[in-house]
Amino acid sequence: RLFAAEAAAQRCSRESMASKAAAQEQELRAASMWARCEQLEANRERLLKMHSASEEAGRDLRQWILTSMDEVNRSAHGPRDSFAPDEHGFAGRSWVEMLEAF
Repeated sequence: RLFAAEAAAQRCSRESMASKAAAQEQELRAASMWARCEQLEANRERLLKMHSASEEAGRDLRQWILTSMDEVNRSAHGPRDSFAPDEHGFAGRSWVEMLEAF
């Protein structure tokens, strides 16, 4: 009976050690999963910020292009007299003389 009790105690001790090892392994696995989740969340936040920044830069670029095109359009089609002499051309009597000479 003594040997049977000792054997049972040793078996119980081994099972207890095995369950402790299994519990520690589960804790390590859970800690690893937790760290991975934290890393994934940090990556997600970083990507969201990058996407937001690139979206804002794209919006600024589109606004600049549209503003530039509006300015070019305004300059090209603004009110002006196409027959009026420019500031370096003929004016007054010299204009009339040039036309008569032609």
